[in-house]
Amino acid sequence: MFSVQAGRVKLTVLSQQGKGAVVGILGHGSFFGEGCLVGKRTCMATATALDASTILRIEKAAMIRVLHDESSFSELFMAYLLSRNVRIQEDLVDHLFNSAEKRLALGRAIVDACVELLGVPRRTVLVEFTPHDGDEMLRDGNWVAEWTPSERTTA
Repeated sequence: MFSVQAGRVKLTVLSQQGKGAVVGILGHGSFFGEGCLVGKRTCMATATALDASTILRIEKAAMIRVLHDESSFSELFMAYLLSRNVRIQEDLVDHLFNSAEKRLALGRAIVDACVELLGVPRRTVLVEFTPHDGDEMLRDGNWVAEWTPSERTTA
C-alpha cells in the first residue's frame, strides 16, 4: 500500500468498455492501495501523480504489524478509512439521486460564494458549466462519447 507524503495523486478507474472516471484526488497524509490488507491482489484504480510528489510504499507485513502494535496509529488509520468511506457513499448517493440540474445549481452556488468571499467581479471567474456526461469529450465544439485511441491514452 502507499501513503502520499507530498504532492497530489489522482486515482482513476477504467471500465471494460474503456470508460474512465476519476474516483479521487489524494493529498498529503492520504493512503491508497489498502485493499492489499484484506487480500486483494490487484488494484482497481490507477494512481497518477498530478505534480511533484513523494509516495511512501508500505509493505503489507509492516502495515499489519504497526496496526497491531500501535493503537494510536490504528485508531487514526481506522478514522481515515471510515471518513473516506462516508465521503464516497455521499458522492454516490448524490450522483444517483440528485439530477444533473441540481448538481449544476450547486456548482453555480459554490462559484457565487467564492466570488463573494474573494470580492472579485463575477466576470473574472472563468467557469463553464456544460450539459454533458462525464465520459464525453469536447471535440470541434461538440460533446462526443467516442474517444479516439490517442485521446484515451492522454485523458
